[in-house]
Amino acid sequence: MPRLWLDAQGIPHSEKGRSKEELLRSGDIARDEDVLDAAERGDAAAVQALLDRGADANTKGALILASQNGHRAVVEQVLAKGADVNARASSDGTTALMMAAFQSHCEVVQDLIAKGAEVNARANNGAAALAAARDATVRAILVRAGARS
Repeated sequence: MPRLWLDAQGIPHSEKGRSKEELLRSGDIARDEDVLDAAERGDAAAVQALLDRGADANTKGALILASQNGHRAVVEQVLAKGADVNARASSDGTTALMMAAFQSHCEVVQDLIAKGAEVNARANNGAAALAAARDATVRAILVRAGARS
């Protein structure tokens, strides 16, 4: 696999001088949509391979999709590669913590809090993770972390 680097505009290039489009077509770098698909499926091996091939860990929604579906290994992978723990969905302003709380994924909620997730962040509709939580254990975890209604 060719070595990649980013130019001043953040465009990846290989030592062979191929453009980003050529690299995407060849499969030498990953498409952001591929990361989203793998994160949603919880395919940790695919996520790791894509991240290793240059996919962006901050791809909008990868952390949120993995958290919503309780894919703890994928959550850990994208966070380890620099994903923003407080990234928001562009459509409604929800965060990974809100989605994990809503789906009652206790361990993911704990992991996100440990990585600095803002427990009182509010979605566009004004709801926070505590309001989204349907499970008493998740609510208790959030309250211990300082969540307020």
